[in-house]
Amino acid sequence: MKKIIVAGAGHGGITAALNLVRAGFDVTVYEKQNREDLGYDWVDCMRKDDFDETGFIRPDDSNFGPLADQGYFCPKKSVKIVVEKDYGGRIGYIERKFLIKYIIDNAEKEGVKFVFNTPVISALYDSKRITGIKVSENGEEKDILADMVIDAAGMNSPVRSTLPEAFGIRRKPFSDETFCTWRGSFKKTKDFTAEPKNTIYFYHCGKSGMDWAINEDEYIDILIGGFGNLTQDDINKALADFKKDYPIENEVARGGTTDCIPLGRFLAVMVCNSYAAVGNSAFMTEPLSGSGIDMSMRAGKLLADTIIEADGDYSTKNLWKYNYLAYKKLAEKQYNNLIVKSFLSVLTADDVDFFFEKKILTAKEIGGGGNTKFTPADIISKLSILSKPRLIPGLLKVGKKALMVGQVKKAIPEVYSKEAVAKWEKIHSQMR
Repeated sequence: MKKIIVAGAGHGGITAALNLVRAGFDVTVYEKQNREDLGYDWVDCMRKDDFDETGFIRPDDSNFGPLADQGYFCPKKSVKIVVEKDYGGRIGYIERKFLIKYIIDNAEKEGVKFVFNTPVISALYDSKRITGIKVSENGEEKDILADMVIDAAGMNSPVRSTLPEAFGIRRKPFSDETFCTWRGSFKKTKDFTAEPKNTIYFYHCGKSGMDWAINEDEYIDILIGGFGNLTQDDINKALADFKKDYPIENEVARGGTTDCIPLGRFLAVMVCNSYAAVGNSAFMTEPLSGSGIDMSMRAGKLLADTIIEADGDYSTKNLWKYNYLAYKKLAEKQYNNLIVKSFLSVLTADDVDFFFEKKILTAKEIGGGGNTKFTPADIISKLSILSKPRLIPGLLKVGKKALMVGQVKKAIPEVYSKEAVAKWEKIHSQMR
């Protein structure tokens, strides 16, 4: 029986584990947190069919809340763009603590073993392959050997970050492809209704980033986020401004934690001999919303299928099928949103106001959920009404990225070879 280690209890790693134990593998998940501490204390949206298509039994519909329309404010709040969200009940809000408990319980029932309160310290390897992980168990370091390691330990994974450079996996995210957040929910002090319920603020209080306020039944769910950096002063200013518009208590009722997530592109190379990254470890998030549960779980299923098909040979060549399919099936949505993020990154707060007011940024660009396709005509139409010449070089660079999306998707080799992958990485890097 082949032994598989999953580093970190991420959604994609647990999905892979569930499907692997069903195929007869010995799978153990090592997680640094206690079981009861897992999961953020808030809700996030999720596709209900993610459960059906990744091997889990779908939870009862009573566990999902309705998805609300979204409004987008420019920095000075002079224009709000409303994007209607009608998915026919296929997508809903779900409590994150319920979600992680639910998928862990399902995986355990199938035979996945979980070891909690056991931080992963580093990767173990020889000259050819990943051989396991080093963990801290009851304060003592311990080597855990396995036939294959699945890395689901997050953006700053101690496994990926300690891999030898020669293994070809990028060890750290680029600083401009990270999004630092503070998120917490505040009880309302009186009955209050906001339309739409979800409002996203670009460059809120002059900060380069995005904030939001979600009007729930009892709470206002507030997120404050900055590209690359977020200071306590940023958080304080944003909260003070939110308190002018929303009737909320001073103290945080739920959440109130900070975190950083990747907001760029999937790793170009997610596999090497006996190793594969999934979820945030492979930078599987949407560059505008930060959502990544659906991509991570679907990637976990693709990874499990690839490992099963490899039949004990976990070479880079055999694991490459997962890398290829993840890009073909999942990455295009990420790339389309990356264009909008890149567009915003070259603007100041005043520029964003200008683009909202002149309708250069519309519901099509910011509310497409990754499904918007950008054509040369779209780019030209935006450039043709610019009155800010200093922005043209940056926006032309964004236009070039938009034209690169199709090329990048086509360029990834279906069959692994060092030469083909090196060529693919060069093309992939042009999307940065």
